[in-house]
Amino acid sequence: MLIAAQIISGLILLFLGGETLVRGAVALARDLGLSAFIIGLTIVAYGTSSPELVISIQAALDGHPDIALGNVIGSNISNILCVLGLTALIYPIAINKKESGFDGLMMLLVATALLVFGLFGEVGYLAGGTFLLVLVVYTIFIFKNASKRDHPAVESHTEEIEDQIKVHLNIWQAGLACLIGMILLMTGGSFLVEGAVALAIIAGLPESVIGVTIVAFGGSVPELVTSVIAAFHKKSDIALGNIIGSNLFNILGILGITGFIAPIAVEDKFAHIDMPIMVAVTAALFALIYFRPKISRGTGGVFFIGYAGYIGMQFL
Repeated sequence: MLIAAQIISGLILLFLGGETLVRGAVALARDLGLSAFIIGLTIVAYGTSSPELVISIQAALDGHPDIALGNVIGSNISNILCVLGLTALIYPIAINKKESGFDGLMMLLVATALLVFGLFGEVGYLAGGTFLLVLVVYTIFIFKNASKRDHPAVESHTEEIEDQIKVHLNIWQAGLACLIGMILLMTGGSFLVEGAVALAIIAGLPESVIGVTIVAFGGSVPELVTSVIAAFHKKSDIALGNIIGSNLFNILGILGITGFIAPIAVEDKFAHIDMPIMVAVTAALFALIYFRPKISRGTGGVFFIGYAGYIGMQFL
């Protein structure tokens, strides 16, 4: 009971911390005179992945590499199969191949690169440095590309900013919100990792299983909530850009930073089961982007059932 309370508390603190940090950072950036464009492509885009970042760094530093890596792999699988699947079930997701094609290809290439590094047995300094370099280059490219024409990521982030900016904060309140958000994230991350490790010991499950299920799903909650709300407002197309951006940052940013700070050994289960599944579902989404005009309710149902099957497989 205590462990369950610890895990639930960790998830709640992570969600509140991520929301508080992003809102404070958006308000602070506005007070400092940054444009909505800059805020959308940086603070909101990467800030919403802060729970996963904190979880992975905390787990790696505490000597639990399977949770650190499983968090990212499981989160990427959850984002595609669970978040997009459930969103499409509520309201079909329109696909703009011209806008999403390049980002979808990048998502597939980055997932494949992680699999290659995994087969060599470690996500360490080389992988971390490579991922961070690609993140910098990709972010610069997106800035230049989006400044020339409309980009779905900009539209989705602008809507988020408009919602968040309704909470008017002066520069000191915004700074305090950022500080509180970081404290909540660190506390929540610590609670969740400790609870997940304790649960794995008691249940006799490998940490890798806990990492790709409970911990990973917890990290995907912000994307799930945002996408479901958008679907109920019949704006489910926003979800696709958010998921592609989140999956890219999960590998490039989170594993880039984590691998550089505390190299992660990759166990066989990840290299031969979970990573190939992540690449397969990413390839499936990439194929949909290129060959289908939308993600239908039927496809969403297949995705969601696939996620249920993936979770079930972990505990078998």
